[in-house]
Amino acid sequence: MSATFKLTIITPEKEVFNQDVMRFSCESQKGQFEILPEYESSLIVIVPSTAIIKDDKGKISKLFVSSGLLKVNKNQAMLCVDAAEWPKDIDVSRAKEAKERAESRLSNRDKDIDVKRAEIALVRAFARIETVEAKIEEE
Repeated sequence: MSATFKLTIITPEKEVFNQDVMRFSCESQKGQFEILPEYESSLIVIVPSTAIIKDDKGKISKLFVSSGLLKVNKNQAMLCVDAAEWPKDIDVSRAKEAKERAESRLSNRDKDIDVKRAEIALVRAFARIETVEAKIEEE
């Protein structure tokens, strides 16, 4: 059994991450999950969340990931997402403003509000804020 697997994370604009890792976790439509070496072939729908990456040297990093798909096959995983941002690249004040706007839209619903769009914006804002503020549990 291999101790690592290749993880590639891409957005429409760029390749964000490409290296061997020991583990990767984030959130799917069904909840939190973790990928380890020799994981079975899968196609998983990802929702906005904080991804946790443990690289081949044991360093643990976190990354905001937006909606997308994760394909796992033959000890390789490719995550294709709309957006991926390292904590240092997230504008927390902007994310908090987006959260407040979405909450306001949802609490003051009228016929012109796109509820689904506001809910998605709220989830993305929460995930960005969590990515910056959450502490990572060391193993």
